[in-house]
Amino acid sequence: MAAEALREVLSDSGLSSGSRGQVIACVGGNETFVREATLPLMSDDEFRQALPFEARKFLSLESVEDPVIDGQIIERVEADGEEDPGSTLVMMAATSGRKREFTLEALAGAGIEPTVIDVEPLACLNTMLNLTPTEDQDMERAQALLDLGGHRANLLISYRGSGLLSRDIWKGTPSDGSAEGNAAYARDIATRTLETLTFYRGRYRREVDTIYLTGGSSMKSGLAEELSRVMNREVVPCRPLEGIADQAVGYDENKDMEALFVTACGLCRWGDDDV
Repeated sequence: MAAEALREVLSDSGLSSGSRGQVIACVGGNETFVREATLPLMSDDEFRQALPFEARKFLSLESVEDPVIDGQIIERVEADGEEDPGSTLVMMAATSGRKREFTLEALAGAGIEPTVIDVEPLACLNTMLNLTPTEDQDMERAQALLDLGGHRANLLISYRGSGLLSRDIWKGTPSDGSAEGNAAYARDIATRTLETLTFYRGRYRREVDTIYLTGGSSMKSGLAEELSRVMNREVVPCRPLEGIADQAVGYDENKDMEALFVTACGLCRWGDDDV
């Protein structure tokens, strides 16, 4: 069914197999995890050998069946005497094998062999870091992306150099649609977001001034304003297409739903040297 829908989209877009270029896909959801961690100083080969064991220490994989794990070294700090043995800053990611296989099978059914299978938090990170031009960014400040889905909310925080945190902060049903239900939902999301921002400030010594909203539930009328009021921070809908795709076909019809294109825009930036 997914493959059939994908074939239809490709056909409607006029994208033949010879005109697609590289294809970047991703997996996401509540069985997908990303985490930065500091490990002892090690080589690339040592990290690869340690990755399956270290990932189970830092990622919540207890309930994930047949997890697929990957990672990379971000930075090494060489030893500086006996009291400073050095360290390795790494990023680790994992998802369920079932989810990855579903993605691969759907693509194969549409005649597509992907160049890369990414994870959704990293695709969203690509988008978030490019919402503000590099020259206008305060490198000491972090940015946050609050993804409000139908049954879960994820908060992604990072600053330009490092400090990635991706955490599910809420699960449930957004509201019954009433004013009281919407207000209770906003208060719950705000409380959980502020708790995570406090944790982030303590760990990374970085403040978050702006929170970008994405996901289907983020488009509730008045939600951004209510969250901004309760959290005393700027909360704005994420606009990943603004300024880069204003003239694209279909932009006018979809400009009110830009928050749904955050992951796709991040995947389009895969391999961008500026990310």
